[in-house]
Amino acid sequence: LIIIFISCFALCAQSKVLTYKDVISKTYDLSGLAELPEKGEKGALFSSYDRESRYDEKTDSYLRWRANDDGRGCVRKEGNNVTVMADIKGAGVIWRMWSASTGEGKVKIYLDGKLVVDLPWKDYFNRKVAPFNRKGLVYTAAKGFNNYTPISFQKSCKIITEAKTDGNRTNVWGKYFHFNYTIFPEGTKIQTFKMELSPEENKALDKANEIMTAGLGKNPVTYENAKKKILSWKIPAGESKSFVITGRQAITALKVQIPENNNYNILLKRLFLSINWDGEKQPAVWSPIGDFFGTAPGINEYKSLVMGMTEISSQWSVVSGQVNPPLKKGDSKAPSTKNQVPSTNAFEFYSYWYMPFEKSAEITIKNETDKEQQITLVVEHAPLKSSITDFGYFHAKWHHNLETDPKRPLDWLILKTKGRGRFVGFALHIWNPGGWWWGEGDEKFFVDGEKFPSTYGTGSEDYFGYAWCNPTEFSKAFHSQPINPNNKGHISNNRWQIGDNIPFQKSFEADIEKYYKNDRPTLFYCTAYWYLSKNGIDYLNELPTSKVPIKYPVYIAHHVEGAIEFENNKNIKITAGNALVKNMSYSSVRWSGNEDLLWQGAKPGDFLEVEFNYPEEVEKNLIAQIAKNNDMAIIQFYLNGEKAGEEFDCYRPRVTVTHPIDFGKVKLKKGENILKVKIIGANPKAKKLYNVGLDYFKFE
Repeated sequence: LIIIFISCFALCAQSKVLTYKDVISKTYDLSGLAELPEKGEKGALFSSYDRESRYDEKTDSYLRWRANDDGRGCVRKEGNNVTVMADIKGAGVIWRMWSASTGEGKVKIYLDGKLVVDLPWKDYFNRKVAPFNRKGLVYTAAKGFNNYTPISFQKSCKIITEAKTDGNRTNVWGKYFHFNYTIFPEGTKIQTFKMELSPEENKALDKANEIMTAGLGKNPVTYENAKKKILSWKIPAGESKSFVITGRQAITALKVQIPENNNYNILLKRLFLSINWDGEKQPAVWSPIGDFFGTAPGINEYKSLVMGMTEISSQWSVVSGQVNPPLKKGDSKAPSTKNQVPSTNAFEFYSYWYMPFEKSAEITIKNETDKEQQITLVVEHAPLKSSITDFGYFHAKWHHNLETDPKRPLDWLILKTKGRGRFVGFALHIWNPGGWWWGEGDEKFFVDGEKFPSTYGTGSEDYFGYAWCNPTEFSKAFHSQPINPNNKGHISNNRWQIGDNIPFQKSFEADIEKYYKNDRPTLFYCTAYWYLSKNGIDYLNELPTSKVPIKYPVYIAHHVEGAIEFENNKNIKITAGNALVKNMSYSSVRWSGNEDLLWQGAKPGDFLEVEFNYPEEVEKNLIAQIAKNNDMAIIQFYLNGEKAGEEFDCYRPRVTVTHPIDFGKVKLKKGENILKVKIIGANPKAKKLYNVGLDYFKFE
């Protein structure tokens, strides 16, 4: 823990001098995060997003906005072998490096024109090379490679990779990258990073690492003259209770404890938290109480730097000094039951966002359930030692289905605001009852009226620090996936942008691409967090309770009338390879039953047979719907030994399903029939895997 003196930070800002230890402290300095940005401060992202996506100024339109080859984009190529991944001018910091795939190929970082880091890309993330060797800052989360070790520079930062061929093998760095960075105002003096740190700098990184590991769940900052207020409320149904703090203060911790309940999903969607600053009529904070604390629906335990949900396993409650839940193994000291009393509270939610105000703060919890609810509210606050004009007011708002820009209908709006401030992250609750991957969409942040976003990501899971649609649950200091039942049902992701916050002077818009429409149904619910100047505009209003769902639409698979589904047929024979059922609900094209049968591992001459019964002897047209992709074969249909239609080429550069294809007249027998699919060969452009994807067949 550290003691922060606000006056000290004001002095540092005035002198514009940052040592590397100062830079490290910014990764957990939550009070400094609330300071309004100076002119010239910028936060952005260099990533490998598909450069086919672009804005055309002449037509004021967005071109190839769905382009999705996000693993190979770069700033530019230099010569035949050099790929420039990032090129930054000015004094700044790289706060976050992320990748989905790492290899032996080297990535080189030039700072102020000098080569400072020269490592295989994998060594940035495997904790084998100092100073990238601290588990709280460098780790893998659900197949996503993360490195939060800050890299500072005075004049410039250029990051490149060089493709080199060793015999018949190209030494490749990997695939997909992010570099989140800040540029400070002109005149800022900052110490440039080096791989060999001083003992004091190593100690500072060790301290940050401790905060990001054993320290999670505790406030990373200790404030002078802080006070704590504990309120045990019984709130009748339909009513609310409020707590008011007066004077020039800042809320430094906000915690809620609740007793056991037989349905947390409903409870936490029907208790609402709101906070009004300095007598303003519109709350700056409004959210269902569970969503505010970073995850929904219900209780999904996790710990991060600024938010968390934890079980109070010992069933003790706070009286003074000691804060539940008890410290866990690896923490600095053993828990104490001194100054505690028995409690029926089962869970505690915490927030350590720094929330400054000039005159007053009114914290309200409203009970919209049908019965009285017991709540314990813990509020910690400390004096604010400088004017509120130096700070932004903390805002957090829950919403869903805001109006999108018609020029960019793919972009789902997270936040739009005007004024001066900082965007510090968001929590996303996804309802995905149909399963399969919900989140191919990139994040896009538009700062101060940009037409093209200065932050353009490579995929939803990439923003949240994991990769490859991986549903593994995790919680880290800056990002978490508290719940994900194999990408089906309720999914919760969050990310807090502390060092890598996005400052803005006039306006800010955050979007994330949403490929599936609401009627699939795949639904997004979001809580956005940001700081905003006193006269800024917060467009998000408090919503009526009826707009906050506690029941969610059911997924109903699309089925073609009269179709015989290949994947549902139990009487399938193959001469080679294997046939497996694939969930195709991710596709924008409708597959009957949202599944198909993938036959793989066979070669030309092999065949697949399907036995089925038909009620009469008749002549009808064979209709089939078939998958196409870059590894698919040329096939021929036969019915009862007779050729049906012409050979069909299943090649296409990207996966899709055909519309129903008419293979002409066939003769059906009453009773048992056999439909045969034979592999003939493959398109010259296709990968020679000879795969076959079969959706359904029918007769008309």
